[in-house]
Amino acid sequence: ANGPFDLDAAATAANTLCPHWLGADSPLGVDALTVAWLVDGRTCRVFCNPPYRRGLVGQFVAKAALEPGRGHCQGTLLVPAATDQYWWHAYVWSQRLGGPYPPVVLDFPRGRVRFLRPDGRPAGSPTFASVVVRFSVGSALILTMWSHALTPARDAGVLAIGWMTVSLPSR
Repeated sequence: ANGPFDLDAAATAANTLCPHWLGADSPLGVDALTVAWLVDGRTCRVFCNPPYRRGLVGQFVAKAALEPGRGHCQGTLLVPAATDQYWWHAYVWSQRLGGPYPPVVLDFPRGRVRFLRPDGRPAGSPTFASVVVRFSVGSALILTMWSHALTPARDAGVLAIGWMTVSLPSR
């Protein structure tokens, strides 16, 4: 999934597999949604398996989509393949193109993803399919929400993607 990664954007010291992380007990920051995804002030490769609590996945996807446009990182997320969610259509999938927004890259793993506990023992797997979503630095992808830049818009807005503008429905 385009590693090795420099930064885990949703981890703890006990479960990170990267040299740097954002989350509880991190020297870089506790809230990954409010800090730049940089390591030592430089662009890096970020992995994120965000908390799957209601609303948080969409906030992490929005953050990962916007960070490359700021020159901060290439973000790779492991998220539910929730094609019915607002964030999927706002940041990942273009109905008009019939595929992912350029240059979003998707990888749908076969079967269910299996998670491990910090000690390496199996922790089970989710009851839904997962997808790996990658947003790249230096790409033509420019995401600008006219309201609520880091969270899905609560009102109708506009999403500008390179040469195309798409009206976003209100939720």
